[in-house]
Amino acid sequence: MKQEPVGSPGLGHSQAQPAAAASYGAAPAPPAEVEPGGVAAGENPTAIRFLQRLVELNSEDTASLEKGVRVLKNLKVSLQLSNCNNTQAPHWLESIDRLLNTRPLRRGAAPVSYARMKMIMINHVEVKRHTMFQQATDSVKLHLEELTKRIETEALSVSGTRLPVCSRRRGHPLSGHDWRFPPPPREELLLLQEMKPLVECVDEAFREHVWASSR
Repeated sequence: MKQEPVGSPGLGHSQAQPAAAASYGAAPAPPAEVEPGGVAAGENPTAIRFLQRLVELNSEDTASLEKGVRVLKNLKVSLQLSNCNNTQAPHWLESIDRLLNTRPLRRGAAPVSYARMKMIMINHVEVKRHTMFQQATDSVKLHLEELTKRIETEALSVSGTRLPVCSRRRGHPLSGHDWRFPPPPREELLLLQEMKPLVECVDEAFREHVWASSR
């Protein structure tokens, strides 16, 4: 009778898939049918789906797991996860090779293999956050550009055809502050106020993703 890995239900479709949906904004894909080779036909797995496949393969035996890794390599599936500087990013297949070479997986060794796979998942989340931060930064930059244009448009609508020029008598064009002192950071406050919901939303998404992926 085959022995199932201890703890595998905790990182299968019930935990890893919701994290994937939260991260990528897509609905969970239905499980694919597995060929005798150990991987689904025509499947191009993401890092999280690859982890799920390894958990499923590990529930069978070491030979299936090793064969599944070899098939994925032969398919030349790109699983390189890069940060914004494109340096020091772990490679999934190399991580799995180290996992297999350090301690061969076999029936009855489920707690060890499960723990190692969980650590790989945590590493994936840590690196993936760089990409998520980059996407969020790009979105915030675009939002700030639009906000800056809106502020300039409002200033132009007040002054007519051009922005007013600071002078000893008129002070700062937007605040009316005395020219001898630095103007209050009105524009910066507006930007921070507009950015706050975006930053809070991104931070909350990171917290949920890391919490769900590291359980």
